Amino acid sequence: MGKYTISENTRVDKLVEEHLKIAVKEIAKIDGVRSIVLVGGFGRGEGSILVEDNDIIPLNDYDIYLISDENINEDVLNRTANKIEKKVGSKGFSLYEISAKDFYFDLRCIPIKKLKSLPPFIKYYEMKHASMVIWGENFLDQIPDYRPGDLPISEGIRFILNRLSSIFLWNPYLSGKLNGWQDWEHRVFFYDISKLYIECCTILCQQAEIYAPTYQHRLLNLRKIWHPRYPALEKEHPGLMKRIENYTKMKLDPVLPKGPDYIQIWLLAKEDALAVLEFVLKAKFDLGLTDISSARFSYQYFFPYLRSLLRRRRLNDVPFISYPAFLASQLFLRLGWIKRLSGFNKLNAHQIFGWLDPGLTIFQSLVYLCQAMKTDYYLVSDKLYKARTTLNKVYPVQNSVDSYRLFLGLYDDYVSAWKKYFFMKLTSI
Repeated sequence: MGKYTISENTRVDKLVEEHLKIAVKEIAKIDGVRSIVLVGGFGRGEGSILVEDNDIIPLNDYDIYLISDENINEDVLNRTANKIEKKVGSKGFSLYEISAKDFYFDLRCIPIKKLKSLPPFIKYYEMKHASMVIWGENFLDQIPDYRPGDLPISEGIRFILNRLSSIFLWNPYLSGKLNGWQDWEHRVFFYDISKLYIECCTILCQQAEIYAPTYQHRLLNLRKIWHPRYPALEKEHPGLMKRIENYTKMKLDPVLPKGPDYIQIWLLAKEDALAVLEFVLKAKFDLGLTDISSARFSYQYFFPYLRSLLRRRRLNDVPFISYPAFLASQLFLRLGWIKRLSGFNKLNAHQIFGWLDPGLTIFQSLVYLCQAMKTDYYLVSDKLYKARTTLNKVYPVQNSVDSYRLFLGLYDDYVSAWKKYFFMKLTSI
């Protein structure tokens, strides 16, 4: 195994080292940086790369945290990332366009004084237990040593819904979507499918309180308890554990299958993900897939984040503060969304009247859209109309009496809403 990937090809580590040297040289120019930490896939030693002829192509982005004396402005981080990308020969990241050999550097900052009070989120758990300090001092021991059971299930829910959104972009119901793909598009298709199955593993490990910071350890932990703990999932979705295992291995070592049936792979993946999500919602909250946009679930979903925020503000001991804080958070998110929509000239009365977080409502419409899609290109009309009604509460949508035209319009509207809301870079801790 290599240092940054599971590949034994020494050229892979050499290329990654070259990229990181360029990144370190640029980042170290920023005033106040004390440490540079490589996190994510490459930081865990599980980065995804593809070796084609003489080309080595990173399929991951490079996730890097800067530990600094004070907070660093987001514009500085973005400009630095752009400089690095140009020097390593990548155009970087775009919300609306992907291409064959482009990857990006995601730079984020944590001031030293905040390390000891970081909340129990997966990204910080992995940063402490599965990352690499590639420059400067090692401050990782200052991050609290949380247990796997401390990590909120909200994290896994968000991850699996975001990955379900990613594979929705490759929707086979779109006419000609699978025709004329270039080789790299097939790779990205399987990359996204693999990530979805990895998040199925993530959330099930969280539910069983056996989460581990690397894909390989997570898979090993889930395999040990699969049959005694999840017999119903295996009975209703035969081979699910095997698919989780196979796609995790594909993510780590991208070898594409020969002559795959993309449509059936896509349909099975979204059914598996919905089944896992439904199981966890029932086991953890006694809720179902139709409750994702409900006030009850919103409170359960946001409570771990609110609790961490109140602790940092030393307000967690104030009696009865959780419900007013929840209401304030929802109104804050809603007003931010209204402002964002107005900037795109997408605001109408439906988006103004409401108080819950728009993100969960967007996700709820995705669930209905996925439920509407069956084999043989059959669309379930009532699920389509539920998707339209739900999404229209937070984003202006198209309408049609024809089911297929309605679906095409909802596809465009969902992707647009999801990108506008969830692809906003959040640098606050």
